[in-house]
Amino acid sequence: MSLADDIAALRRVPLFADLDDDQLRLLAFSGEGQSVAGGEVLFEAGAPADGGFVVASGRFELSDASGGRVPVEAGPGAVLTVESLLVEGPYAFRAVAAEPTDVFAIRRAAFRRMLMEYPAIAGKMHARLAAQLSALAAHAGLVAAELATVKDLQARTAAEDAGEPAPAVG
Repeated sequence: MSLADDIAALRRVPLFADLDDDQLRLLAFSGEGQSVAGGEVLFEAGAPADGGFVVASGRFELSDASGGRVPVEAGPGAVLTVESLLVEGPYAFRAVAAEPTDVFAIRRAAFRRMLMEYPAIAGKMHARLAAQLSALAAHAGLVAAELATVKDLQARTAAEDAGEPAPAVG
């Protein structure tokens, strides 16, 4: 990937929407493009993370360490993983290229250096991430309410099958 390709890949990332051309160029200079073959593992769940990856083209299937969940896909513009850009810790999931895929690796130290140089960007990213987390929390509340309804329905069905009075739905 060329520098122009790297900058174009970074420009597609919603988290980086507030970065200007010079800031994107700085980030691009500090990172490294990589090609990942289809079926190749980019990283394993639990592996130490020293930064994140921007998906430039192609897609990854993401799953937990056991592979037990139905994989989630991440395509162009996705960051694997935002938290790895900011804090030390392991990757929370496994990333396997579903097809030939290009990524742009960003090391945590370089990303943090850029944020220190442009603190206003850090504030905007914080606001963007906070809004995303708020939306996720609201969605999780809706899912929890729906699951509670299913649980109530399951309890009513089990009681009816046993010939008992159905419990009140609440």
